[in-house]
Amino acid sequence: ISTDIGTDTITDEISNEPTSLEETTEETSLEVSEPVVYEGIDMKSDLPGIDWLDTLPGIIDEPKMVILNDSTNQKVIVENGATVKFAMDDLFVIYAPGQNTVTSGEYDLDTFNCSGLPEIYQEEYFINNPEYLVHINYNGCFLYGISGKYQIGDTVTTTNVITYNGKEIAFTANLILE
Repeated sequence: ISTDIGTDTITDEISNEPTSLEETTEETSLEVSEPVVYEGIDMKSDLPGIDWLDTLPGIIDEPKMVILNDSTNQKVIVENGATVKFAMDDLFVIYAPGQNTVTSGEYDLDTFNCSGLPEIYQEEYFINNPEYLVHINYNGCFLYGISGKYQIGDTVTTTNVITYNGKEIAFTANLILE
């Protein structure tokens, strides 16, 4: 008899009172943003990413986020706030047109562990900032190596702030790890 009463009580509670989980459940998946196409930029170029960045001045005149992967020949220009797919071996770049225009920054070292920069990006004109472990060259800031606390399938929001020509600019992107 007590089992039936307990079951009835539980059934009444479930059927008469929705739980807070039922009230707050929503679809939270992010849609991948459409890539931006700039006239005059060869997004299918066979150039390594570092050389491809050299083709952007005169076409892109403001800092942008860029994702590069030389092994897959991927080149994606990312608009602020966009959601993009990001492979674990992709290179996240904050491109800045003009020579020596990035003077400082606050980089997302929670998302990027900055280890394993591909050799082609380790040329002598890079400045390796030991405080941030971020490589900076005349084309921008390079972040790489997704932190081990993230896994394929995770969506990570990254925010990075640079000072460009004396102006502080924040960049945010949602990275769907694949």
